[in-house]
Formats: sequence, C-alpha cells, structure tokens
Amino acid sequence: MKDKDKTKKQLIEELTEVRQRIAELEKANDNKKRAEGTLQESERQFRKLADNSLVGIYKTDLEGRILYVNQALCRILGYESPEKMMAGGVPDKYKNRNDRKILIKKLKEKGSVSNFEVELINKKGDIVIVLLSAVLDGEIISGMMMDITRRKEIEERLREAAITDDLTGLFNRRGFFTISEKQCKLANRTGRGMALLYLDLDGMKTINDELGHKAGDQALVDTANILRESFRESDIIARIGGDEFAVLLTELSEPDIEYLIADHLQDNLRIRNEQDGLAYELWLSIGIAHYNPEQPSSIDTLISRADALMYKDKKDRKLRRKKRTYLKK
Repeated sequence: MKDKDKTKKQLIEELTEVRQRIAELEKANDNKKRAEGTLQESERQFRKLADNSLVGIYKTDLEGRILYVNQALCRILGYESPEKMMAGGVPDKYKNRNDRKILIKKLKEKGSVSNFEVELINKKGDIVIVLLSAVLDGEIISGMMMDITRRKEIEERLREAAITDDLTGLFNRRGFFTISEKQCKLANRTGRGMALLYLDLDGMKTINDELGHKAGDQALVDTANILRESFRESDIIARIGGDEFAVLLTELSEPDIEYLIADHLQDNLRIRNEQDGLAYELWLSIGIAHYNPEQPSSIDTLISRADALMYKDKKDRKLRRKKRTYLKK
C-alpha cells in the first residue's frame, strides 16, 4: 500500500513538473513571438523612417550587391525607384572604383567610417559628390549619405572669387602670390629657372581723366585680354592692383625667351593700337626679374626687382616719346 502511495505521489510530482515545463515552453514561445513582433515592428518603423528620410540610406554587401536603398538615395542618384537602382551593382556608382576599395579597407580596419567624401555617378552619368558614413556588420555595410555637390560648387566659386580679379577675370594679388609661391617650391626641387614680368599700363590717368572711369575699366579689360593672347597657358597672369599686372613665366624653354615673349606682347599691343575706331591706345612698361632656384627668393623680392626695372623702362619710354596723350586722334 505504501509502495502504491509512493508511486502515485511520484506520478503527481512528475506530472506537475511536466506541466511546469509546458508552461515555461509556452511562455518562452510567447516571448519569442512578442520579440519577433517587436523586431518586425522595429523593421517596419525603420523602413518608414528611412523611406521618408531626406538622407540617403542604404545596405550593401562586400561583393557589391545592393540590398536596400531608400527614396532619398534614389533622388540623389536620379533613379525612379529603389528597384531600378538595386538592379545595378555598387561599383558602377563610383566615379573611381578605387574609392570603394579604400572605403572597404577602412571599414575592415575600424568597423565604421564617418564623413567619407566620394564622387558617384548618377543615372544620367553626371558626377554627384556625397559625404557618407557607414558601419560594417559581418558582410553587410549599412550607411547613409548626403549630397554635397551644391555645397562643393559654392565652395569652389568662393575659392575662385577669393583669388580672382572681378573686373578682368585674371588672378588677383592674393591668387598670384598663392600660386606663384607653390611654383617657386617646385622650381627649387626641379632646378628650373623662371622669370617674372611686372607691367604697368601707361597713360591710365589720362584715359580716366579724358574719357571717364568706365573707359578706364575697359582699358584694363582690353589689356587683360591681350595678356591672355600673348602668354602661354602655363604662365600665371594677374592684375596685382590698379593698372599694374604681373606674369610669372614658369617654363623658360630657351635662353632669353622672356625677352622674346615681352616683344611679342608689345607687337600685339601695336597691332591693336593700329585698328580704326579706338578711343585710346594701350602701352605697357615692363620690368623683368629672374628666379634662380640655386639662390631662391620670395615672390615679393622678385616683384620689387621687376617693379624697379619697370619704372626705369617707363622713364626711358617717356624720354624717347617725349609726351604721349594715349588718346586716339
């Protein structure tokens, strides 16, 4: 009897334990379903946020397959829908495929990358500059990007404006010094000589006084155009200020070539001045200073030397011509 009671008791205990296990399994299953539901809801919320974001969001794998893109990224790269954009591969979107290799290398080294600037190609074949951030999780790259093309264009225009003379379109003093100093460093490494021409527009005061400042501005523009025609693309041409210009000859292909170029410039001025219907003549006084990489000097020093020679040339011209009105009769 006692053995029977014991057996019955054991059965009840085992049954209770089984029921507890079933309850635990049911609870775990409920938790799993809730977790899956939460995950699905989170995924749904993520897609909703991503699809309505102004920032381009994407997922790709290391092989270059596009797994997800939002509408913003489609707009950035000119695609009508995510499906059409995902039909191509990631490498095709890079202007320089090596940029993607650099990005992946950084991701593998650090796990994430921030503010990586890169040039992409949109559907039309135009360049789009983006700033992207990304993380690497196993084989999956998740990231976001902003279109900064417009910003870069504005920055470039501001940079150009900072070194360009508004009236003539030549480099201004700041631009001339910035670029010429770099050329000096290059000349020091290569042992290449250079020459600096400092030019002053003769009779500018007469033109302004007799014809007005509008005519004076046009005289400066005309001079700038003749300088462009007379010098090579490799030469750096600038309006230093007022009626003064400077040209850095970066490549002296033969001895005394700078003097031949200066003569060519004066010939172009003479041809211009012989045209009918002009209200004034253009003449330039010129001083030439040489840059010797074995005895380096600053651009300031070169300008000072060329400036002194230019004023000597101006004085000699006045003595030869006695007096010139610079206005066409």
